[in-house]
Amino acid sequence: MTSPMTVVKVGDPLFSSPYTHTGVQRLIQWIMDSQGIGQFELSKRSGLSPATIYQILNKTEKQVTRPPRRSSLSALASAIGAEVQFEENGKQFALVHKYDLPKTEAKELSLLLSQIGSWILSRGKPISKEERERIVRVVKAVLG
Repeated sequence: MTSPMTVVKVGDPLFSSPYTHTGVQRLIQWIMDSQGIGQFELSKRSGLSPATIYQILNKTEKQVTRPPRRSSLSALASAIGAEVQFEENGKQFALVHKYDLPKTEAKELSLLLSQIGSWILSRGKPISKEERERIVRVVKAVLG
């Protein structure tokens, strides 16, 4: 008998950006680079039209009146098994990866993440990019 699965959301500090057209352009480029895919493959995975992705990537900030829709961001994130979270003020967004884990493993991961968070807060200073990348590698190793 398999144990029920729990979705665990793990923040991905490798990508967060201002919620602007340029920020979404960087998100799309980051997704394509990290997945080793082009615009057409991203279009297939996300359900967005190739024209939509092309327009986002090729328009300048002066050519647009608003950033792409949040639903477009969500579709892009789901294409790589993630979701988008917005800060309360709505001016910044970040990718958050989701993992399906058995409940026992989810509890252990939750405890580990809580301990990492407590350690970061107790330092009284922000973590460096290298420390953040190290933490991400540890969490990914735990997730298998």
